[in-house]
Amino acid sequence: EVFVRHPQTIAVEGMPIISRKTYGNGLVEAVRVGRFRVQLNTMVYFYRLGRTLIDAGSPNQAACVADYARQHRIQRLLCTHHHEDHAGNGALLQRNGVQVSAPAASQAYLRDGYPQEWYRRIIWGKAQPFTPDHTLEEVTEVPEIGARLRLIQTPGHSPDHSCFLEEERGWLFGSDIFVTRSPKLMRFDEDPNEAIKSFERVLQYEFDTLFCAHRGVLQNGKQPIRERLEHMLSIRQQVEGCREAGMSLHETRDHILGKEGWFARFTQNDFSKLNLIRGFYDRPSQPCC
Repeated sequence: EVFVRHPQTIAVEGMPIISRKTYGNGLVEAVRVGRFRVQLNTMVYFYRLGRTLIDAGSPNQAACVADYARQHRIQRLLCTHHHEDHAGNGALLQRNGVQVSAPAASQAYLRDGYPQEWYRRIIWGKAQPFTPDHTLEEVTEVPEIGARLRLIQTPGHSPDHSCFLEEERGWLFGSDIFVTRSPKLMRFDEDPNEAIKSFERVLQYEFDTLFCAHRGVLQNGKQPIRERLEHMLSIRQQVEGCREAGMSLHETRDHILGKEGWFARFTQNDFSKLNLIRGFYDRPSQPCC
C-alpha cells in the first residue's frame, strides 16, 4: 500500500481541497473536501480512478471540484447514491462534459430533486436536479487502470445506496455503508433493517480495502463492517426485548441509548437516537437472503 499526501495547493474562492492521497501506486486518489472541518461527517471523500470519479463531493465545494476535474480531464462520474455530499456536483460536471452514471434507484431523486433539511443545506449546500446520462450497469469498466467495478445494491442508509467492488484488487468503494462502528443516531429516512441486510450482503464478497466516504481508506476493510453489523444486531435484539416487555418507543430509546443529545435538537430530530430505535421498533426484522 502506498499513500502520498499532496500539499494543499488547490484553492478556489477560499475553499481548498483538504487533502489528497494516492493508493496502490497511484491507481486511486482519495480527495477530501468540506466546508466545515469539525467532525468526520461534515467532510467527505471522493475517489479518482484514472479519468473516472466515484462520487464528487458537495455542491458548496463546486469550484474546487470542477477545478480538480479539469486538471485530471475527468470523463466519467459514477454516483453511489443521490445524497448531496455524493452526487451534489453531478449537474455541474455534466455541464462541463462529464458523463454521469447513477443507480436505477437514484434516477428519480436526481432528476426531480428531493427535500434537504436546513442543516444539510448549510453543511453541504443545495443540490441541483439533473438527469444522469446513464443508468449504472452490473459492471463498469475503467480502462485507464484496467479496473472492473461491480455494482452492489446496499440500501439502508438511503433506498438507492450502492457500493462498487473491484474484485481482482480486493477494493470496496463503500460510500456511506460504513461511517462509524457503533452509531447511536440515524436520519429519519434511514432503514436499519435494510442496512443489516446490506452489511450481510457485502460481507459475502472478498475484499480487503474499504474506500469510505467519511473515514478514508481502511485496510482489513471487512472488520469495521462486521463490527457495525454486530452493533446493529445487538441494538435490534435489545429493541425487540423491550417491545416484548411492553415498553413504549421512548422508554425503549431511553433504556438502550439514553435521552437525546444536542445534535438531535440541532437537526430538529432529523438525526436522532429515536430514529434508530424506531426503525427496529416499528418494523420487524426479516432475513437477508
